[in-house]
Amino acid sequence: SGLNAANIIALLSQRWSADKKELLRFATTKLPASAVQALPISVSSKTLLEDIHMMFLMLRLDHCFVTNRGALVGVVTTNAVINASRRGSTHNQDHNRANAV
Repeated sequence: SGLNAANIIALLSQRWSADKKELLRFATTKLPASAVQALPISVSSKTLLEDIHMMFLMLRLDHCFVTNRGALVGVVTTNAVINASRRGSTHNQDHNRANAV
């Protein structure tokens, strides 16, 4: 499975049942410090992928949330940026925005 846009959106969209909430109250998980972002990053759906790529490099991010007027509309991952560049999406600026991934 791993960390990808579909998994993140599914997790964020999931409704938590009373049983799951109860499990979360008592269960603990040890994660390395690098597994949790102290400050989640969000970008506008109008943000260019080149700008997102630069943010990923400078801030060592592997994903960021895409919002439109304050509502979550998607997630951009490092893999999505790499795949977009491989498809040659840099040739068309209209499709080279965060909401295209």
